[in-house]
Amino acid sequence: MSPLRVAVLHYHLRGGGVTNVIKHMYSSLPEDDVRFGVLTGEKPPIDFEMPHATIAGLSYGKDTPNIRVEDAKLSILEKAKQLLGGAVDILHVHNYSLGKNAVYSEAILQLAEEGFPIVMHLHDFCEDYRPTNFQLLKQYRRLSGKSLTEELYPIAENVHYALLNARDHDYLKAVGVAENNLHLLPNPVIIPDLEITKSSAQNFDYLLYPVRAIPRKNLAEVLYWSAHPDESLRFGVTLAPKNEQYLAAYQEVLKFSVDQGLPIDFEAGKTWGKSFSEVISGASAIMSTSIAEGFGLAYLESWLSGKSLVGRKLPSIMKDFEQNGISFDGMYEAINIPLELLDEAHLQTEIKSYASKAYEAYALEGAETKVERLYHEIITNNRIDFGKLNLRLQLQLLKQLQNDTALHKELSAKPLIQQISSDTTIEKNQSIIKTAYSAKAFSKRLMHIYQQCMGPRSSSIEYINAEKLIPYFLNAEGFSLLR
Repeated sequence: MSPLRVAVLHYHLRGGGVTNVIKHMYSSLPEDDVRFGVLTGEKPPIDFEMPHATIAGLSYGKDTPNIRVEDAKLSILEKAKQLLGGAVDILHVHNYSLGKNAVYSEAILQLAEEGFPIVMHLHDFCEDYRPTNFQLLKQYRRLSGKSLTEELYPIAENVHYALLNARDHDYLKAVGVAENNLHLLPNPVIIPDLEITKSSAQNFDYLLYPVRAIPRKNLAEVLYWSAHPDESLRFGVTLAPKNEQYLAAYQEVLKFSVDQGLPIDFEAGKTWGKSFSEVISGASAIMSTSIAEGFGLAYLESWLSGKSLVGRKLPSIMKDFEQNGISFDGMYEAINIPLELLDEAHLQTEIKSYASKAYEAYALEGAETKVERLYHEIITNNRIDFGKLNLRLQLQLLKQLQNDTALHKELSAKPLIQQISSDTTIEKNQSIIKTAYSAKAFSKRLMHIYQQCMGPRSSSIEYINAEKLIPYFLNAEGFSLLR
């Protein structure tokens, strides 16, 4: 039997999660089973090894050239045929519905309508507090006269959805996608062996947050813990933001940590003169204070590094891992702050203003009522989670806590240093991850999806309006002024 010819599509192949998944797809399935070719809107880095071709106009950003949908479709099929040595069997499409490029989305939908077997691999959603992305799709009119958002999620036998977690799977099922066309495809978790001797990590007693410092990573919560009276370790954060729009907030966090004399170092590897491998190996534990994730790779990588994970737990993401037997003992879901410590009127204005802009941007009916309901869901027992505040409110609160150590202790879950798991738990988690999230497990799931995708092709197609998904994402759990 000849191998399946699979064309993989994404906007670009810059460094990051989707690119890594594409690389794992290529390396995990033997060429006897699947032949891959990658189509992207930008030239990939020179070290990208997979067969690939560029289609100008499929990327995003101000420099992306305009391209007709018909030209995009023809280029996809022709370049795929050239790469694969024959007509494409399956289109494996990443994040077509994210709202970064309407022509890309429309081309994929038209190919679905023409009966091509397609795997829609969704890592992120425009309905998940990304109203600007949603508006880009809403403003684009299809040949049917409807907007892209009205016909964004096709239901057809030849269209299958690959989801990173059970939350996204359940959301799509709830709005009408058939169970047979929904597939869980968690990312593989593979890290290189850490090449370091124990002697090189001497005198390094710290908690490490290996992350790029963007707002949703919630850096002020790292400051919160570094200022906690019961913590005795230093803290390290590894990477500065690349995006210029995040630099001002990053500088504000740096200045606060210096002004308050907090035991925390930013761009830790550079600051300490250590490689990334060394700063990981020297850490007492890995931490996370993130308030939003897609798959949650960091919650698994720490254990593979032989380190405990401490900090904030995201239940909707991490429940998949827990169902596989992975333990996150000691991690907390919130740091609940009494409203009396904040300017409640100002806080209410901030939350309602932010939520109103989001609902209005999504053009939902009854936005005012929805905002009021959301506010009362966010505030529980006259308290609000620290992670739902914006940076300015977080830093104002931290200044108060610096002068009231008793209150700081009272508000907190147990200190991070007390959350560090035993060697037994680390070894158990490591063993589960090496099996359940291995390259082998990933390739088995992926091959099953491809086999399902090669079944009967639909003679008809229906669509789910993207607006149906918005209430599932715009909820109190996912809300934060940091987003």
